[in-house]
This record gives sequence, C-alpha cells and structure tokens, in this order.
Amino acid sequence: MANNMGGFLFFGVGDDDCEVVGLYDDLFEECDISRVTQQVKNYLAPTPNFVKKSITIDDKTVGFFMWNNMNSLL
Repeated sequence: MANNMGGFLFFGVGDDDCEVVGLYDDLFEECDISRVTQQVKNYLAPTPNFVKKSITIDDKTVGFFMWNNMNSLL
C-alpha cells in the first residue's frame, strides 16, 4: 500500500517552496468531502477516512485534507 501511513494534502501552499500563498477562491470551502470520498473509493481499498479543514496563516487561508493511518484499519 502506497502512502498507507496517513497524511495531508494542502491547498494554498506553493509547490516549490512551500510558501503560504492562500486559496484564490471558495472552491475548497464549497467542496463536498463525501464526493471526494466517493471518488477515492474508485481507486483505493480500503478507503481512508478523510477530514477537510482550513486554517488561516498570516491572513491567508490554507485548506487541507487529512486521512488516517491505514494500518489502524487492519
């Protein structure tokens, strides 16, 4: 299992330098986590449990998905 230790996927952070750039629109906030989970089910078994959160850093919003350690499900 690739990346079965859990982790984070950040939005609003630069790819090369990890600088906080913030989200440019409300698409992340409007994203339905149940739709994301449904899409992931098409590719991963067992399906990890996702959490969607956002935080503010220096007046910039960063969104992220967090998922659990898959070994805890076995």
